[in-house]
Amino acid sequence: MTTIAYKGDTMAADTQSQDGAGLKYTVQKLHVADFISGGPYLTKCRLIVAASGHRDDGIRLFEHVRGLMVSQHIDAVRKVLTNLRLDKDLDIDAGNENSSFMASLYSGDRKQVVYRVGRVFTTLDARGYHAIGSGRDFALMAMRLGKSPKQAVKLAHEFDVNTGPGIQEVNLWPT
Repeated sequence: MTTIAYKGDTMAADTQSQDGAGLKYTVQKLHVADFISGGPYLTKCRLIVAASGHRDDGIRLFEHVRGLMVSQHIDAVRKVLTNLRLDKDLDIDAGNENSSFMASLYSGDRKQVVYRVGRVFTTLDARGYHAIGSGRDFALMAMRLGKSPKQAVKLAHEFDVNTGPGIQEVNLWPT
């Protein structure tokens, strides 16, 4: 599994993955795309999709939403991201408890962060931080106590054997 943590303007993830034979290797778990949204004003935007569990499902979700960004206005993408159904829209086994997803979409002064609950994505609550993956509980407690997402993933690694030592960190705002 993995640990992916979000708080404020930062998302962090460990970079360890494990195959069916138990071999561990390094992977990218935070998939990032910067783009310019059309409309009456050009707006810098950033999409980040993070996945724990089946890596291919995370890449499929990222490619799907990134493709929408090319063809649709940012507000339409926000609506699709909020209402996306994994099982119908992407043919991902939404009942699989081993896969969790978190996605953020930033544009101008608007921020939207969603995570998967069951078969649909849900907008994050006012708490302002969240974590997914096998080290989720450790990361949540670390952030509750004031740690950054990167520090939270590092602490999760100390207690969760499925969270690796390498950490990828991304600022959620487009540069």
